[in-house]
Amino acid sequence: MVSIAVFALYPQIDLQVAGFFFDPGRGFVGERDPVMQSLFKGVPLMSRAAVIALLIALFAYSMQRGSTGTRRRVQIAYLIVSLALGPGLLVNTVLKDNVGRARPVRITEFGGSRSFTPPLKRAAECDSNCSSLSEHAAAGFFLVSLGFLGNAAARRRWTLVGLFVGMVFGLARMTQGGHYLSDIVFSFYAVWFAAWLAWFVFRRFGRLEA
Repeated sequence: MVSIAVFALYPQIDLQVAGFFFDPGRGFVGERDPVMQSLFKGVPLMSRAAVIALLIALFAYSMQRGSTGTRRRVQIAYLIVSLALGPGLLVNTVLKDNVGRARPVRITEFGGSRSFTPPLKRAAECDSNCSSLSEHAAAGFFLVSLGFLGNAAARRRWTLVGLFVGMVFGLARMTQGGHYLSDIVFSFYAVWFAAWLAWFVFRRFGRLEA
């Protein structure tokens, strides 16, 4: 993919973009910004609320008989699987503590003590809660899953919506020195792939309409 090639050939992009949000006298501009702090704390709460809402909806539609109830249950089940596989498993579990990449706020270029690691490379600069894919950005990108429940136009529309929301959430974390640009970009691909994979499996077994 083009993004992989760009970050592989020009890894300094991550440092350059992170530098836009860093003030040598104040640190990262979003660390004390009330709006960015609200997003930092609020996005995980919204994610948990979405999970609860989906589970409640699944239970409610399990009480409804007929084709409409069945269709809604399958659609909600798809969203739950997509959420669990993308933002849950890939972003927040598998990769988070297995790359060893220090967050921008922790590296020497921005007043920390750790070394910068180029994207797509493993390192030993971080033991836990490392800079990998962004949980916050993934929460916004998850909206692309809704597009797989509709036609091609709906898919394009929800992809744009998901991209916008995910980039806003990701930008907030970048202003705090929590993530690099590559973390945000690759989060989108991970979430989109998870949404597509879940859709493919559900379609393969005839559970979702074309």
